[in-house]
Amino acid sequence: MPTAIDFLKPAELRPGTMTDGPLGRRASQRSHSVLLVARLIGGDADDMCLVRDVSSSGAQIRTQQALRVDDRVVLEFGGSLSVDATVRWVRPGTAGVQFDYCIDVENVLSATTPKDARRSTPRIQRCARVLLSTAALEVEASLIDITPGGGGVTLKTPRTFPHGTQIMVSIKNFLQRPAEVRWQVNGRLGFQFYERIQLSKLDCWLVNTVELCRACPNQRSCHTANRRDPHASGPMFAQGRRHMG
Repeated sequence: MPTAIDFLKPAELRPGTMTDGPLGRRASQRSHSVLLVARLIGGDADDMCLVRDVSSSGAQIRTQQALRVDDRVVLEFGGSLSVDATVRWVRPGTAGVQFDYCIDVENVLSATTPKDARRSTPRIQRCARVLLSTAALEVEASLIDITPGGGGVTLKTPRTFPHGTQIMVSIKNFLQRPAEVRWQVNGRLGFQFYERIQLSKLDCWLVNTVELCRACPNQRSCHTANRRDPHASGPMFAQGRRHMG
């Protein structure tokens, strides 16, 4: 399960700037100009975003999602660290968010730094039909989640793919990319792409497929339709899951 960031005291943020007030000005001076990939969970979004600046009290993010002022969102860093926030200002393709509590920025930077062979970018859950193929067979599957570096699927028919098997992963109107099988258990399979997906391409596809997940007839298996409502009261920490890519 993602780790809750240490609480210090409430942050302050005003539209159009990172921070305001005595606390805000001090936090702004400590802001870090970065380029981090995070998972953005909100009322109309479960997608990636780019974090351009982050301080102890808030962040500036780039996203194609239609956020609104006062929207409640969650930023998940590296799949292991989550923080609740409120949208305070919006511009085309950019938004400023205020964290519920001041955070330790070093925790964010650490969460997005790979410490081993596992990925440091978030997994995004989506509904999509996937075709896995080798020289000998083709197997249909349903997408579980995806990152720029890989993903996970549920196989529609039982098949065994030994660890390290080279496969072609195809998703209609999105990609056809060679990958390697990393694990398989209980009808599910995880793979890693040999070449990472370009972030802008993946982000565009994620935005365009939001409605597909909302319209999924199998609500129990559609992760996006079943994620927690960010407008609900109480902390909103995304559930940790097995690394897949």
